[in-house]
Amino acid sequence: MKKILLLIIGIFIVVTFLAVCNDKMKARDTSFRVVTSEAIKKIRINEEEVFAALDIIDDETIETRLGINKNYVTDYAIVTSLSNYSELIALIKKDTDNVDDAIKALDLYIEDGIESFKQNEEDEYNKEMIARYENVLKGEYKGYQMYIISGDNANILKEVKKLIKD
Repeated sequence: MKKILLLIIGIFIVVTFLAVCNDKMKARDTSFRVVTSEAIKKIRINEEEVFAALDIIDDETIETRLGINKNYVTDYAIVTSLSNYSELIALIKKDTDNVDDAIKALDLYIEDGIESFKQNEEDEYNKEMIARYENVLKGEYKGYQMYIISGDNANILKEVKKLIKD
């Protein structure tokens, strides 16, 4: 009986240890990231922080807001407008096998943005937003897939490139 009790206690300890280790392994270390969302929010054009009011997308919101499985990306920095699709800066490191699925999800997010503005195309603001989304700046730079939707994509691209270090 004692052997069975010791065996059960031993199994319990091993299972508990494995569960704790697994939880710690799931916690994502973001300190390695080359570019951070916070750095993007601090981008200045003509001495103005152009993205200070934007929302940071993190591991807790990347799936619910953008439809990207957080396990498909490791190094990313994404900021977007809180509710109205008006601006988006997304950098996704192309370093995993599933990153193409993350990029497809981001493309769908952009298509949804266009469709949401087309519901009332006659409105001047919506016309401007449709034009922004249709002129999304997409590209790859130093292993990052980049998406920029803003009122000044060219200058934002210059500033974003400064943030990406080798």
